[in-house]
Amino acid sequence: MPAIELRNLTYIYCPGTHYEKKALDDISMEVNVGEFIGIIGSNGSGKSTLIKHLNGLLQPTSGKVVVFGKDAAGQIKDELWKYVSVLFQFPEQQLFEETVYDEIAYGLRNMDITGDAIEVRVKDALEKVGLNFDEFAQYPPLALSGGIRRRIALACAFAMEPKILALDEPTAGLDSSGAKQVLCSIKKIQKEKNTTIIMVSHSLDELLLLADKLAFIDKGKLIAFGDRRQVLKLIYENAENHIVLPDYMRLLFELKKIGNDVNIEIVKYEEAEDEIANLLGETSK
Repeated sequence: MPAIELRNLTYIYCPGTHYEKKALDDISMEVNVGEFIGIIGSNGSGKSTLIKHLNGLLQPTSGKVVVFGKDAAGQIKDELWKYVSVLFQFPEQQLFEETVYDEIAYGLRNMDITGDAIEVRVKDALEKVGLNFDEFAQYPPLALSGGIRRRIALACAFAMEPKILALDEPTAGLDSSGAKQVLCSIKKIQKEKNTTIIMVSHSLDELLLLADKLAFIDKGKLIAFGDRRQVLKLIYENAENHIVLPDYMRLLFELKKIGNDVNIEIVKYEEAEDEIANLLGETSK
């Protein structure tokens, strides 16, 4: 059974008004349990709107969102938060408790978890984002840096142990060190807990490192979904999508375009190095 099924999902903002806009247009896809799906698309393509359907914040205009075989708008509507955690852009701005401990424990208490079990999960969640419990638990969150607060927000989601974790630009605004720590934490929970991850990002470099599959959305339509290599090829061929491919991939595509015998179905920088080295070796003979 898939973790998530989108069945002909369509969403229209402000229907019947001058501001009507079709943000999602007949999107269908299946996400298996434990998969890491990267969602890529330009600004306004519908990525964030799609994420908001996963926890019931938005309801489809037509079509369905099915979570573990149940209609997210029906059978499990009131309990969807137990299955899906969503972290929106700049989640550190939503922290409100007096201490880091209480911030992470807030959701656990709403799940009727009590006593020592809360402390165990708070400690574990902080460890997963690379923060020491004794050092940070009693700090007021707002006294910490933006990067540390982002990791605390992520720890709040981790502590809930969701079966599905959806993230909207989780590294936006972070420096390279903070971004690396956040990405490592996300990949770690996928591997250790078999958590299904749905991550929206403008950075193909990030998604190529982490995702098992890619979904390419443009103007509300799902243009491609599945194997990273095939999706990247379609992104390149769709020249007006404004997605910036990594330089090494664009170089290979351009070399192929002018007739060079290079393999364009690669995703790693090291693979591109080998491919270009082989080409240079052939041309020098």
